Amino acid sequence: MAGIRLHWVVALLGGFLSVTTVGASKSVPNFAEHIAPLMYDNCVSCHRPGQAGPFAFLTYKDVAKRAATITEVIGDGYMPPWKPAAGHISFKDERRLTKEQIDLFNRWVKAGKPQGDPSKMPKPPRFNSDWSLGKPDLVLKMKEGYPVPAEGRDIYRWFVLPMDLPEDKWIKAVEFRPSARSVVHHSLFFLDTTGEARRLDGKDGKPGFRGMRARISGRLGGYVPGNTPAFL
Repeated sequence: MAGIRLHWVVALLGGFLSVTTVGASKSVPNFAEHIAPLMYDNCVSCHRPGQAGPFAFLTYKDVAKRAATITEVIGDGYMPPWKPAAGHISFKDERRLTKEQIDLFNRWVKAGKPQGDPSKMPKPPRFNSDWSLGKPDLVLKMKEGYPVPAEGRDIYRWFVLPMDLPEDKWIKAVEFRPSARSVVHHSLFFLDTTGEARRLDGKDGKPGFRGMRARISGRLGGYVPGNTPAFL
């Protein structure tokens, strides 16, 4: 499924993720006591089986194997994914590593990536649910899948997920879980109170519709791999 990206517009419900920090003295760091907590706190929410990260960071072998790549992407701020530049304003649930954390990882690599005493490893974090806030109040699913070719140009398409609620509800948070993570580049969520999206849905024989033809308002946020669902 490489070579093409699918861009979705949908609406679902969800949550948020907090980030903690970890430090170490200037002594030689090891994986068990210093690097494992760093990865568990900042990386494995995405880098674990079934999530957006293309590979896991749960074990010493996982991290040591890709240490050079990790050094590069945390050094230039590409990972963890967090767009705002540092030093201007603070945000709730920021997902950036501190200079001390980056220095800690670099010193570990330069020291030869020592594993340390495995008995001092923290327990891997437990994720009781694939939803950030636990069981959602409402889950909306597409009635049928949209076929994505293995190659071709990017696809921008709107998909309609009727809520059909018997009464009005406040939407507190939105979370999106793509079933084919490798082909979904991003998704934007909107609320359509006009019925225009339903009218356009499936006109070309496939789920959803192309273009920005629907006059849809009520933006509810968006999704990119690795982002943190937030309360509205």
